[in-house]
Amino acid sequence: MKRILLTSTAIAAFAGAAAAEVTLSGEAKLGYNDDVTGDNYGFYGDLSADLNFSQELDNGITVSASIGLEDLSDGADATEYELAITSDTAGLYYGDTDGAIDAKYSLGGAFDESDVEFGSEGDHVLRGEVQAGQFDVAISYGIEDNAGKMDLTGLQVAANATFGSIDARLGYAEIDGADDLVMLGATTTVGGAELYFDYLTAGDEDGYQIGGSYPAGPVTVGAYYGQVADVDFYGFDVDYSQDAITVSASYDAADDGTTSVDNWAIEGSYDLGNGLTIMAGLVDSGEDTYVAGEYDLGGGATLLVSYADDGDNDDTSDEIGDPEYQEGATVEVSFEF
Repeated sequence: MKRILLTSTAIAAFAGAAAAEVTLSGEAKLGYNDDVTGDNYGFYGDLSADLNFSQELDNGITVSASIGLEDLSDGADATEYELAITSDTAGLYYGDTDGAIDAKYSLGGAFDESDVEFGSEGDHVLRGEVQAGQFDVAISYGIEDNAGKMDLTGLQVAANATFGSIDARLGYAEIDGADDLVMLGATTTVGGAELYFDYLTAGDEDGYQIGGSYPAGPVTVGAYYGQVADVDFYGFDVDYSQDAITVSASYDAADDGTTSVDNWAIEGSYDLGNGLTIMAGLVDSGEDTYVAGEYDLGGGATLLVSYADDGDNDDTSDEIGDPEYQEGATVEVSFEF
């Protein structure tokens, strides 16, 4: 996105004599969709904007604030903000920001797609971070409005550390109405292959996953296996990317000993080299299909033409395929500034 830098008189009025930076960025969309079952039917538009303030103090501390405005074209007042005080080795964050686990603990693998809940984070989040040597630690609380009193809730702690070729991680979260969650994990590289392991436990329940990926020229192969609550899950994926062609294929399955479910997908794209890229895919075990084209109009503008079919009627949010296309035929122009 382009950054609009506001200086001189405007900045002096905002931050006095100090040298501050203000950046404004945003995205606008205008489109048409012909399917009545989706989020958009007929003509639609969307507008979002992000305003960021940053001020470096004389002692090396930086104070910053950001405001995100969403769905402005619909008159919605969805607003997110974050306040931060940071240095080279520490930071304090408040507002609509990540809890400690989301900020520092990367689950990856199958757990990355499992929507693991880390407990209540309240109306806002207060998070502190510190880096010391090979250790990177974060602690956070949710800030909950309790009849006008702002109470702390949902403690989270996360830490990363590097020991030689091993990146280790630890996570802890208080879960409302349930046992606390503890997570341990590690990632390493052996012979060019990246390997990872995660273990999660909450009271009498536990789970684990182990997996990895290996690149061989334009092809990267990955696989994983794990178990949670007596359910075995496993899968693999193959990605190919060279020159103008990108193709990805994946297979995922889960089995509790009685019932087994699986899912496969094949998606690909071809860059024609003149600003036009063609995409197509079979997802949800072939039940859902899409074909699309994107044309770079220059200056941060893109034209999208797509057709997607939700054959099994399970993508009610118009998120068909990895690009998350809307069901039906869509023509959309988007602008970034």
